[in-house]
Amino acid sequence: MEAKHIEELRQRYRFIVDNIGDPEAVCDELLSLGIFDESYIDKILLKKPAPKAQTKELLYLLKFRGAKAYGKFITALEKSGNRHVAKELMKPESAPEQPEPIIQQESIQPVTAPLLSTDRPIQVQPSLIQPIPTEDAFKSWPEKKGMVYSRKCTEEEKRRLLSDSTVYRITECPEKGFVVRLKCCPQKPAMCEDLEKKIKMRREDFDNCNQCLNNLMSFLDSTIKTGNCTAKLVNKNAEEFERNTVEMIKKNVEELKRTGYFMMFCLSYGPVGAGCGCVFDRDNKCVNLPNMIDMVKQCEALRGKPKIFIVITILDENLTAQEPPEDRTVADAGEDHSSTNEDNLFVFHVYHGQHGTWIKDPHVREMWFMRAFLDVFYAYSYELHLLELIEKVNQLLSNAVVDSQTKTRGHVGGIKVVQKDIRKKLYFFPGIKYQGGQQASS
Repeated sequence: MEAKHIEELRQRYRFIVDNIGDPEAVCDELLSLGIFDESYIDKILLKKPAPKAQTKELLYLLKFRGAKAYGKFITALEKSGNRHVAKELMKPESAPEQPEPIIQQESIQPVTAPLLSTDRPIQVQPSLIQPIPTEDAFKSWPEKKGMVYSRKCTEEEKRRLLSDSTVYRITECPEKGFVVRLKCCPQKPAMCEDLEKKIKMRREDFDNCNQCLNNLMSFLDSTIKTGNCTAKLVNKNAEEFERNTVEMIKKNVEELKRTGYFMMFCLSYGPVGAGCGCVFDRDNKCVNLPNMIDMVKQCEALRGKPKIFIVITILDENLTAQEPPEDRTVADAGEDHSSTNEDNLFVFHVYHGQHGTWIKDPHVREMWFMRAFLDVFYAYSYELHLLELIEKVNQLLSNAVVDSQTKTRGHVGGIKVVQKDIRKKLYFFPGIKYQGGQQASS
């Protein structure tokens, strides 16, 4: 951090400490902005008494996080409900940076959108920062880094998709999605020669997942909820996870009424030999996920709205996990309309592949699944619904290049639908935002 910004913090130190009521919410935002990782947040939240001791530790660590830390801190304050503190600190030279376009292009020619049924070709103008993705970008996946582009939805494409009566109309809701994250890393990992190294690697796994998911949901015009929604679903025991899920639903009923869909990511670290689809608490005990799903389904504010649960469990020693007991493909689930339940539910379990490693690179801890998940959603969520996106993720994982020299391909994981009740198609319409009863493209 620059000396002038350190001086700004010093002069307003007492004001900041006295006026930040929820340091954890600020930490969550700094995590999503790439300033802090899990290890920094752990240090901060261990300080007592809260919140002042935690805020003091936050300010101390912030000074060592680079030249952008001050501007990002102001952004985190604004997003976490501390706008009054941000105003006190705001200076023209330290205002948060504006995001830069991914790609600059001088001119882009209109392209013909894909046809649906008997529609005539529609001329659509792609965004200046999202070139049209092609299948060529995925032929050598994940070798061709930088060749997979993001693509947002246009107004013409939105109208065409919504002409189908079997599509969820999430763009007509003030909030597209209510997204939460359950996260748990066991307090007592399995013994190994270097316990500290293993704990550090686990934190890196979670840091990677968290950062990727935060970025993706921002692209889809939603955010992973912070504050109490996050704090009460992190490193709890099984009973607390269930109880806190009920409490979260009850406290956010009004917001859930305004949202188009509910999504929960369940990230946990499982013991050796654990089956896929299990979520583990801080004591390595299995959480009763079906109970939590039922709690969400019973919420009246979510009736008739899609509810998505995605379970990602990282196993000790990266061992191959067992596949879910119900061997159903995404396509099978999409064609099944036999249920009469009006609730709409998707439950996906991410499982380890038969070939290749779950962690793509042991040095950077990059996950095969997370890389495929992001690449597909960035490139195709403007035109494919959720089940089609999951199918495309599975295609990448099933045919990934696991050896760049020999071009050897291997099955490195996948996603399976293990519970479903699907009556409509869920498109995310990235770039289409709600504005007082109307939608506007970003």
